[in-house]
Amino acid sequence: MRKLHNVVRHQVHENRTKTGRASATVTRKIANYLAYGRGRPTQQQQREPRGTWLDQNSQGRTHDEVIAWVEQEGKTQRYTHQLILSVKDEWLTPEAYNRALAAGGAFFTEWRLMAHTDTSYSHAHVITFGDKQIRFKGESFRGWWLTVRQALETEREAALEQRTAMPEHTLSQELVPATGAEQSHSLQPELATAQPQQEAEAVWGMEWE
Repeated sequence: MRKLHNVVRHQVHENRTKTGRASATVTRKIANYLAYGRGRPTQQQQREPRGTWLDQNSQGRTHDEVIAWVEQEGKTQRYTHQLILSVKDEWLTPEAYNRALAAGGAFFTEWRLMAHTDTSYSHAHVITFGDKQIRFKGESFRGWWLTVRQALETEREAALEQRTAMPEHTLSQELVPATGAEQSHSLQPELATAQPQQEAEAVWGMEWE
């Protein structure tokens, strides 16, 4: 099997309060954090989104639509599943991450995905729901996990091939707007929280040596 230069990580929490009542509160806070970073809702609302939400069909969704979906699913399905997908030494589009996730088949049937571009590595966050707990060492999950990782590697190789085939002057022109966007983004006062965000994401082991 070819070497895979990517990771797929998974976390899960139960959509229940301490008293056992169905609740989407935790997942709603996660969605807000993924879209706007740390802080109180009033602080988050003053920021530009960290990316664009896509559904499982790669259709764009507004943040309000995602929150409405989270509220509905979080109160009707028992578990929220969080995924992080990332590749090494290359940048993938949100659509590429979505294609890789869809390659896993019907293990997860509906999700919302956001790729972040304000960190030093390419990665995407995913929120999805289910009524059953996942057995991480089970054959079904391992098969899905490996299929998605192989699809990620295919997307990574395609992106790398496209980048290396691109004329140098064209590549330089494309990099200028991205660099400018990063500089502009870094000047926003609210992004004093960027370091805590990166530290929080590093808990997943997403940083590359």
